[in-house]
Amino acid sequence: MDNIRISIIVPVYNAEKYLAECLDSLVGQTMQEGLEIIVVNDGSTDGSADILAAYADRYPDLIRVFSMENHGVSYARNYGAQHSSGEYILFADSDDRLYLDACEKLYRKASRDGNDLVLFGFDQYDCTTGKISVKLPLFASDNFCLADTPNRLAMASPYPWNKLIRRDLFLECLFPVGIRYEDVPPALFQNASASCIGVLWEPLYFYRYNLGFSSAISKGMLDTTRSLAYTRRIFKKKGLYDRYRDALEYWAVNRTCVRGWQLLPDEQHGRLFLKLRIITRCFWFLRTRYPAWRKNPLIPQYLPKFLHKYWYFYSSWLHMCEAMIRCEYKTPEEYRRFLKIRLQQHPFRGFD
Repeated sequence: MDNIRISIIVPVYNAEKYLAECLDSLVGQTMQEGLEIIVVNDGSTDGSADILAAYADRYPDLIRVFSMENHGVSYARNYGAQHSSGEYILFADSDDRLYLDACEKLYRKASRDGNDLVLFGFDQYDCTTGKISVKLPLFASDNFCLADTPNRLAMASPYPWNKLIRRDLFLECLFPVGIRYEDVPPALFQNASASCIGVLWEPLYFYRYNLGFSSAISKGMLDTTRSLAYTRRIFKKKGLYDRYRDALEYWAVNRTCVRGWQLLPDEQHGRLFLKLRIITRCFWFLRTRYPAWRKNPLIPQYLPKFLHKYWYFYSSWLHMCEAMIRCEYKTPEEYRRFLKIRLQQHPFRGFD
């Protein structure tokens, strides 16, 4: 296909419930020319393959389907991008949808202002409560280069689908395969490396947020440090580390505290050893890679409010491990009561 402006990459794995809705949002884009939709069927065992075959037959000049054995979402996204031909890449998850004017608005912005990256907002649908909240980019500049203010890398979003990416830029840092939190390294690298980043302060994407899945405690959480280490290596390899060191250190601090925040409300027994391994590995990473992390200058400015309020607690490996151990055999009611009291005993006391 010639003169492709945007390649939309969709990894698919057992997504029959929402797949047609997703594909309808892509083939219905108001940008009628210069699009290609690359769908990578990552070993689906449900009816996804039949749905994809029907759409490929109906839109042969628009949709290309690649089928393979299951390798994971990172491999599928990388494969789709490597087999694309667009000037820009746009990722979409198979259970979400793109608003119909998204590609038109994004390409107009990128081509007009010479953007390597265009950030945009999304509507977040909470699958548990049914509520929708609007999430917009935190950056206040219409066009900017992050190298001029490197600390703002702390504000970057890790999601792969809320940004239009120049294809050549994406291919410089693919998703790491075989680990969880694979979206962090390329997202941070793209923000740091783009010569010009554009912003559209409007939602162009509908994202289904499943709290139970995103916060589920599993061995995959051990990959927190692998993702951070991969990011650190790629920044060093590309000669970007010194400029963005404070921001990368902040990301490691943030992810460590967030893991503790996710682990502590867990009321199921029998996973104490795993939880202790996860939080210990995160603090070990901080201590060995960033020994002075408590003095990071970005923490007071960028740390989320829910962590800031109890910084003294969430920044302490000892306090979190003690809470996990003490709560292992408590009932859910006792657990919540204990954790509430423990947090109240450790309010914000500064960032020392």
